[in-house]
Amino acid sequence: YHKLYTDAYRHFVTTARAVNPDLKFIWGPAGYPGLEEYWPGADVVDVISVDVAHDSEAPPKPYPPYTSPGEELYREVHRLRFFDKPIAVFAVEDVQATEIQEGLEAAVQAQAPLADIPLGMEAINEEEKSNFRIGVYDPKDRLTGLDGVTVEHLFVNWADLEQGPFRKDLQDALDRGHEVIVTAEPFKDAEANHDRQVLSKMQHGQYDTYIRDLYEILAQADQTIYLRFAHEMEIPIERYPWQSQDPIEYIMAYRYFMNFPDTLPANIKRVWGPAGDRGSMEFYPGDDVVDYVSIAIYGLPDKNITDHEQQESFERIFKRKRHRVALSGKPLFITEFGVKGPEDFQAFWLREAAEVLRPQKAEIYGACYFNLYDNPDVWGEGIPAPDWSVEAETFEAFIATLGE
Repeated sequence: YHKLYTDAYRHFVTTARAVNPDLKFIWGPAGYPGLEEYWPGADVVDVISVDVAHDSEAPPKPYPPYTSPGEELYREVHRLRFFDKPIAVFAVEDVQATEIQEGLEAAVQAQAPLADIPLGMEAINEEEKSNFRIGVYDPKDRLTGLDGVTVEHLFVNWADLEQGPFRKDLQDALDRGHEVIVTAEPFKDAEANHDRQVLSKMQHGQYDTYIRDLYEILAQADQTIYLRFAHEMEIPIERYPWQSQDPIEYIMAYRYFMNFPDTLPANIKRVWGPAGDRGSMEFYPGDDVVDYVSIAIYGLPDKNITDHEQQESFERIFKRKRHRVALSGKPLFITEFGVKGPEDFQAFWLREAAEVLRPQKAEIYGACYFNLYDNPDVWGEGIPAPDWSVEAETFEAFIATLGE
């Protein structure tokens, strides 16, 4: 629907300017997460307005919810950082002008640490528009040996560095001649998994030993490593302790992690990995610390679905999420995707996915299938965790269709 809106807005402005070239135009989002999806372009916007404390807009609560007009302004101003336009604030009568003024000043001041971060200015390098990567997250090694698979995905937290199988799993993937996506999850164990202070602790050096160890391991690899940090941060849940946090806090932690080594090892590429949900760009950490933007595409429209036939198509999800991260200007890497259901349904869904990706392989860097079931502890009582795993023959057909 974003294109329908932006096309209409641009038509209105063009028509009105033909009558009176001196008119000024206000683009007026409410200020909620995802407003950038409806950006019509700098050439047709003179001022941006946002709304504060309007009861009529209370139902679509953002997460975490606002507790004051000042906090609402803090989040809204941050969402507008991609757009170099003056901001007008519309507020209800019972909000004092002084409260708005103080809130605006605080919101602008909060942006100070981000002032020099480059945003969405880089075009995709022509060298990145080739050699589409096909990858798998496949702990049971059912797909890793297939012809056409060139990338493997591994997840690592601090405990894995100390006592887990990460070193062996990484070496096994490298021995197969594969590049590796490494998703770093900044917690140590089950208890720390829900420590909501992980982003702050990282910036204060409490995880430096683990970060140093991880970089030393990755620097020794003889293949490209795609390093993804604290993924799916924008989803309004708390499955991971870094989710639903202050976007600025996340940005600073991401930058701390990616800028940790004095010199980034040449084989490491930095991946920023939102799910691609609404509001993703609030958490964008800057062009200088992102080589690729990744998204996750799963057929499930909601976590409590039981009917596999209600799953959305790959194409529908892909178009929506691709647009949501477009302001980054970075090449897109689908580091997770999957579908549940009977094998014949999975084969059908994957064939359609391959047909969507095939004509766009020059623009999409790669796609990595999640070939396992999800963590059963996070889906709720009585809700079976989805199993996205497929047989080798099904994935071989996906590879073949992609190459047609």
